[in-house]
Amino acid sequence: MSNLPQKSSVLVVEDDAIIAWHLGTMLSRLGHEVCSTVGTEDAALTAALEQAPDIILMDVRLARGGDGVRAARAIRAVRRVAIVFCTAHAEDPAFLDRIAPFDLSAVLGKPVHEDLLKDALARLLEAAQRREPPA
Repeated sequence: MSNLPQKSSVLVVEDDAIIAWHLGTMLSRLGHEVCSTVGTEDAALTAALEQAPDIILMDVRLARGGDGVRAARAIRAVRRVAIVFCTAHAEDPAFLDRIAPFDLSAVLGKPVHEDLLKDALARLLEAAQRREPPA
């Protein structure tokens, strides 16, 4: 039996309000808690540092010309957290090259399907728990 947290805290970084709402609804159905929903790079960094989520769902194209991969790099520079990149360009070689250095991450194509989201979250949470905490 897995000893994953009953409710994982998830930060949703998505600038489209309808998509953000849909992701939040799916997360709730899957037993996770949305700690915050933001739509810009700066807000993503602030929320990730202040709220310390277990996982971040990260859109790749954000409001005000923001870039989710750049935001993920900034967050990972100060905090290790699992990241699920959500994009309509999930199979674009240029995008895949940009995220290749990220461990503890997954990619989901848009529209995000609940069963794929559930699987990605379970895999990332298990991988995060297998790692030893930083010294």
